Amino acid sequence: MRFWWRPATFAFFVVPLIGQLELIGGLLAQPATRASSDYPSREITLYSLPTPTVPGHIAKDLTIRLGQPVNLFSLSSRTFVTKSVIEARPDGYTLLVGGVEDIIFPSALYRSAPFDPLAELTPVAMLYKTSYGLVANKALPYSTFQEVIAAAKSEGKLRFSIWKTGSYQHIVAEALQAFTGTWFPYTKDSCCLNDVFHGDSDLGVDTVELVKFDIDHNRAKPLAILSANRNPLLPNVPTSVESGISHPEIGFWVGLFAPANTPRANITRLQEAIAAGKDVWKPQYEKYGDEPMPIAAENLKEFMSSQYEMWKKVIKGAGIQLD
Repeated sequence: MRFWWRPATFAFFVVPLIGQLELIGGLLAQPATRASSDYPSREITLYSLPTPTVPGHIAKDLTIRLGQPVNLFSLSSRTFVTKSVIEARPDGYTLLVGGVEDIIFPSALYRSAPFDPLAELTPVAMLYKTSYGLVANKALPYSTFQEVIAAAKSEGKLRFSIWKTGSYQHIVAEALQAFTGTWFPYTKDSCCLNDVFHGDSDLGVDTVELVKFDIDHNRAKPLAILSANRNPLLPNVPTSVESGISHPEIGFWVGLFAPANTPRANITRLQEAIAAGKDVWKPQYEKYGDEPMPIAAENLKEFMSSQYEMWKKVIKGAGIQLD
């Protein structure tokens, strides 16, 4: 079972101090560089968060297609891994595989944002997306998303389990409330789905891969996939939109990014390599319930801007702040 990009697992991954010192020494800001007709002419460093299951396959495929080694470097800090790429020389030799939780959330969770994802990163390609699933304690007398929303509006007593303040479960729960006009009191647990299973909470949300385990083992009952389309990993679970409650897409996406001002020609070369290999590494993410995310290159900045505004509104509107 994959747990990468899950906040509850970060404490188990420690990057050796010497590796971080070497990294810091090589991240001095440097001026923009001109495109090279022979790009890439040397190895590329690809940064990601720990347990890089899918990024590992992407790195191997890019190594073949680009004709140069693409080395994976994992760091356990969301902010640090993103800033590592932002502060690198913008020449296409330092890249980031990052998700909405690494790139968008931190920019809204702090009074002084650690970085500006729209100004300091260039999106190369969206790689894949996954959906969040909403589940309930087995004893809860409601069996559909519509019934739960109606109960939340009339009673206001349904307890929602989150990992901690500012966790992705917390932010997704706040998005759900903002988009449906509901309110839930929170319970906090290091594994929020366990909280639901034991009856300490009524509702919980997580990625489809993780809620599938609880559904398959009769630990929780499914209510909805928080998306417009059903997920292939849980094809019998209806979407929240099917319940007649329309709302923006609440999902987790992962993309490939370069520092701002990376030469356009180098970005195009990377986009060509990603497009050529997408069917090769597609099975690696599909088995986790992830899906392709075909967004044309010319629409990437617009997508990032809309995601930034949506999640910033949710986080700021809920008053979530980590400093």
